[in-house]
Amino acid sequence: MKFKSLFEIKNTKLSHYKIEENENTYIKDLANSIKCRHNLSIIHHSEEYIKWRIYENPFYYKVLTYSLYDNNEVLIAIIYLNVHPDGSGYIIESLFSDELDDNTIIKFIN
Repeated sequence: MKFKSLFEIKNTKLSHYKIEENENTYIKDLANSIKCRHNLSIIHHSEEYIKWRIYENPFYYKVLTYSLYDNNEVLIAIIYLNVHPDGSGYIIESLFSDELDDNTIIKFIN
């Protein structure tokens, strides 16, 4: 798949982190930490919400999920992609912990 190959993630670029491509519905802690640090009002990212919004959405063709974990296996970033058979696609949603610098976020996205 052309689009997916653009987003192949090489762990050598982010050797201090662990990257997984898998369905991830438990992002509530990451969303809450972002919300609390910035005193934001955001949608409650419960497992049920993510399942409904991302994985059971009838308008998405194929969802790819990339999760970034720190050395303590704590989720610190996530990107959801919707990929179509023709290779086109787009980011559905992304969340990044405040502990990540811009360079690390860019490497994760790449």
